Amino acid sequence: MDKEDRRSQICEVARRLFIENGFENVTMKDIKNELGISVGGLYHHYSNIYEILNDLVVKSQEYKNNLFFDIRKENPDMSLDDVMVETVVSLLLDSSEYSKLYIMFLIANKSSDDLSESREDMEKKSRDEFLKFLDCLKASEYRCFINDDFVNFINAVKIGNYYLEYPGDIDKMKDFYRAFVKSYLENNRGC
Repeated sequence: MDKEDRRSQICEVARRLFIENGFENVTMKDIKNELGISVGGLYHHYSNIYEILNDLVVKSQEYKNNLFFDIRKENPDMSLDDVMVETVVSLLLDSSEYSKLYIMFLIANKSSDDLSESREDMEKKSRDEFLKFLDCLKASEYRCFINDDFVNFINAVKIGNYYLEYPGDIDKMKDFYRAFVKSYLENNRGC
């Protein structure tokens, strides 16, 4: 098996184990055993479990980046403001595996310097991509969505939603988030 195929295989097994058991409950040994490879075979590709999680999150960024386009495609008559708001609300309430892995990544950040550096790089790349996207739209008034405080708020809400598994009326929650994001946009447009 070539290097990229083996790394993909490792990531796929790790993804499944992380989702089933939680990142904090999976070890390199678990991944090795599930794959049926040697310790050296696993460590040849990844030096620790944080590197695997990082690769999974990097790969999942494409999913996040496509949310806007999916919403726009499904709602061609929606205003740009509303598409932006719906994109943020979708990110807040996303319960996909990609979102779960990202939340695990955020939490694991506290115990790994490597992940902290990776998160900074990922956030910078994500901001740069968003700014290019806004330039293409000629819509710089949405720069407030990459403000550090706003991004931290989004991450905190995502983590809270993940752990609390909100049992209430999801439509009411969506309306609440929409109102919040609209108000934030009105008060911080173009910041």
